[in-house]
Amino acid sequence: MRTPILLLFLGAFTAAHAAIHRVNNTGIAADFTTLQAAHDAATAGDTLHLEPSGSSYGNCTFTKQLVVIGPGWFLSNNPGTQANLESAKTGALIFDPGSNGAVVSGLDVQGGSPSVVKASFVRIERCRFTSGSNSLHIVYTFAGLNITGVVVNGCYISNAIVAGQSGSVVNDLTISNTYSAQINLSGGPVNGELRNCVMTAGTAYYGSAGISAVNNIFNGAVVVGGSMFSNNLFSGAPVPATNGNQINVVMGTVFVGGTGDAQYQLAVGSPAIGAGAGGADCGLFGGLEPYRLSGIPPVPSIFVLSAATATDQGTPLQVTISARSND
Repeated sequence: MRTPILLLFLGAFTAAHAAIHRVNNTGIAADFTTLQAAHDAATAGDTLHLEPSGSSYGNCTFTKQLVVIGPGWFLSNNPGTQANLESAKTGALIFDPGSNGAVVSGLDVQGGSPSVVKASFVRIERCRFTSGSNSLHIVYTFAGLNITGVVVNGCYISNAIVAGQSGSVVNDLTISNTYSAQINLSGGPVNGELRNCVMTAGTAYYGSAGISAVNNIFNGAVVVGGSMFSNNLFSGAPVPATNGNQINVVMGTVFVGGTGDAQYQLAVGSPAIGAGAGGADCGLFGGLEPYRLSGIPPVPSIFVLSAATATDQGTPLQVTISARSND
């Protein structure tokens, strides 16, 4: 009897990971065709894999703790990322109370409405947001909330992050290794850390926010407020040239330039090299969790699998696999 090798592989994978669900709307057989349907049917702690597609998987309101993983974005800009260059597009992502601890990674978030975080310990990593003038809201416009431990890491925000709202409290917010055209953390009581980020348009507002801003690059106006700044680069002079801050930096000397997210890599001789706390680089690619081009999610991927299409039972099978960790 000869058994197709791919079926053996898929069968073992499914048995070992019963709480992983495929989401695909391209006509390929999968568990679900929309993100909301997959969310509604899943159990807290499950993982949803959104596969590459030219069509959106739609909006999703999260009310449970799930992990959602896409393949990344800007895949045609950066070679050697994925074999399929389509992203996993979604509409707005709303994290309602009950979704504490949810994680989304590698998603291409589009649509006209902003995504909103209203729950604690939500982690948004390596996602791209392109919707509206304010792409990502953290509590913003919602009073009566008290959340903590939200993390935005390694993301690409085409427009703005807005955090805080009068009548609500945001504690221990971390925004790290993230590009955002604009940052506004002045909407209400916000404390936390802004680390290794890049802002290139508009104004960064801090108001009464208690933010520690370290190793960032600000190519635009900055309203300092009550926040603390150290080891940052500024195109203007919103703070004294103390605590490792560099002011009036000529931004044309900082980045390599170009298009997509690769343009924010540091140029040879950039003043951001080694200018961060402890001698780290400022900007997206420095620090403990460096930015990953194209938002490739931090899960292992197999990019070469070579094996016979069938084999006799009891006969050793020679398989060659090339994989990378994508940490």
